[in-house]
Amino acid sequence: MKFLIERFTFMIFSAAVLALAVSCASTSDSTGFASTRAVLRGMVYNTDRLPVVDVNVSVLDKGRVIQTAVSDIHGRYALPEVSYGAVTLQFTKDGYEPLTWSFGYKVPSQIVYVQMSNLDELIEKAADEIQKQEWTATNSFLVRIRKLDPQNRVAAFLEAEMLIRQGHFEEASAELEKLSSGDQPSLATELALADLYQAKLNRPELALVHLRKALTLREDADVRARMAALETTP
Repeated sequence: MKFLIERFTFMIFSAAVLALAVSCASTSDSTGFASTRAVLRGMVYNTDRLPVVDVNVSVLDKGRVIQTAVSDIHGRYALPEVSYGAVTLQFTKDGYEPLTWSFGYKVPSQIVYVQMSNLDELIEKAADEIQKQEWTATNSFLVRIRKLDPQNRVAAFLEAEMLIRQGHFEEASAELEKLSSGDQPSLATELALADLYQAKLNRPELALVHLRKALTLREDADVRARMAALETTP
């Protein structure tokens, strides 16, 4: 009788262990966690390492958005119920370069940090590269600026400045003339053209044209003196 009781008890214990093993196998994955999903957290910051607010952070599945979160004032975001494994996130905000980031999501403590650049930051970097005469880098930033804003006038002016520093004066004047003939007059553009025509292209009559246009934008004694000197030059 004692033997039968012990055998029955062993059978119950074995069944319980087997049931627990099956249960664990059905809810665990290679990460070792009880669930195959968790909250994915991260932070978005700019090139100055400052947080970026109101960024739309989306989880993509074969190009389709399956869930979205928005970064807070600290640049933080949280996406619930993200499956472990290969994850692709898309980051978008008006005035910022869109960013797509793919990675392996392995543990719930994993935090995804990304850096986004806005238009002003790209323009500043392009200007810095011109000062350093790093033309490949300058062109790269100009391309990125135009993707965000194809008609950006500052990018056009920076391209003309790069051409001037490279000694391509005719090409630079052509770019600046496009800006001068547009519907958004710029003192910097008119003065740059006046300098080009006077100092580099030996076209004083065209320098006068743009100095006069500069005066319509802002009264300036130095500009008037330059005009007077050009007008009295034989």
